[in-house]
Amino acid sequence: MGAQLIQSQNPSPDCSVSVWKELAPENTNQPPRWQYRKVWASSNPRLNASWLSWAHHEHLILTLLAGRGAQHVVQVSGLQVSSSKVELVTLNAGSDFERAWLGPARLAQKETLWVSENDALKWARACLMALESVHRLGLVHGDLKSDNICVTSMQSTASSGKQIDLCSIRLIDFAYSLYRDAPLQFVLPTDPIKLDYLPEFFKSALAKAQAQNNVSPLNAVACANIDLYSLSCLLEKTVSSDMTSQWKDWGQLLEICRREGQSRSENSFFKGQTNFEAPTQKLLKILEALLKKRNVPQDEWVWADTTTVASVAPTPLINTSVPEVVLTPLVQGHQIQAPKPASPSGLAYGLVYGYFMLIATLWAIDSAYTKYGLTLSDVGYYLALLAMPIFSWLSIVALKGVIKKQAPIWGAWRTPFLLLFSIEIYFGFTLPISEELILQVFLSLLMVIYLWALSRNSII
Repeated sequence: MGAQLIQSQNPSPDCSVSVWKELAPENTNQPPRWQYRKVWASSNPRLNASWLSWAHHEHLILTLLAGRGAQHVVQVSGLQVSSSKVELVTLNAGSDFERAWLGPARLAQKETLWVSENDALKWARACLMALESVHRLGLVHGDLKSDNICVTSMQSTASSGKQIDLCSIRLIDFAYSLYRDAPLQFVLPTDPIKLDYLPEFFKSALAKAQAQNNVSPLNAVACANIDLYSLSCLLEKTVSSDMTSQWKDWGQLLEICRREGQSRSENSFFKGQTNFEAPTQKLLKILEALLKKRNVPQDEWVWADTTTVASVAPTPLINTSVPEVVLTPLVQGHQIQAPKPASPSGLAYGLVYGYFMLIATLWAIDSAYTKYGLTLSDVGYYLALLAMPIFSWLSIVALKGVIKKQAPIWGAWRTPFLLLFSIEIYFGFTLPISEELILQVFLSLLMVIYLWALSRNSII
């Protein structure tokens, strides 16, 4: 059987993303398996870097998660790259939860998926376990919804429905994730207006990031609470409102989950916090306490009975009468573009300007030493020795940046830059600067730049 196109989207005439279902290459030691090929393509060279970055971002994240032992994520099996197209291949992670369990007919009738409140709580725990496994590594999924979760099932003995294997839960689609070890390079191309499963503080940050074409607003609010809000929306779909009012523990859990998700947490990995996963673990402890209070044996926490049979018919194709699976809505073409290069007069070049000021101040200090016939003290001698390799290294980096017209990276410059600042300020104030107008001006400017650089956490 050839590949089947199951999802396709064109946010602009020049860009597309599609998903194909196909059989994985045969392995004599294993039965035939399905795999999914996500293809990101661009016919506009100017947009290649920004549009194709999402495929590279997802591949890098899945690879890093696998290397760090994350068990509840889809497994990546291949990557093919060309100048205008990137193909990311992942193994089948199980039945799509949206398509298999939450079909349009069931949602329209507002039916309850679970046989009992215990089953609903066990499902919530499985989702939290999956989230905690990635939050523990400093990752926000950022696009958690029912069609980005996969599970497997078996025949239930307690009902006419199916029994979900909760240990098999897998998260998929990490293209829009925020990860401290693989930060975003381009603004998310999603449409915040249509993302009703994301909290308002994140949607506002997303809109601001798109308006500024800058990822900093997203990094500033990145926290586990984003996924917890999405989880509350996901859980709410599986139980009718009438049943929620009867299931008190379930209703309490939904309320706590929604409340946690609406408030922005200070436990952000971009702020150097080490307890990023704290909100998720807090909710997980509350849920497990509820299960214990309800006397649910722990060996039963790994499965949940449903009232309906999973509709695991062949994956619907987009050219059939079956409704296609809805992709995360994207913004339209004109907003999906490569960031504009930083202007030479922008803050990104503040370090280069400061470096030239260092050179000017060094010349003024050297002239004053010569004028007054001063010699270096022992402290000054050792500081001068320390300054020489720092100055040489910064000179090379600054020249390369000017030649290539690239702004320097603040994280790589910060420590040696500030150290050299401090050494020059020390030399400046050991001189009789009251009699040197030029030296007074240079040192004053140097102090302003030093204080500015000291207070900066990042430079755009």
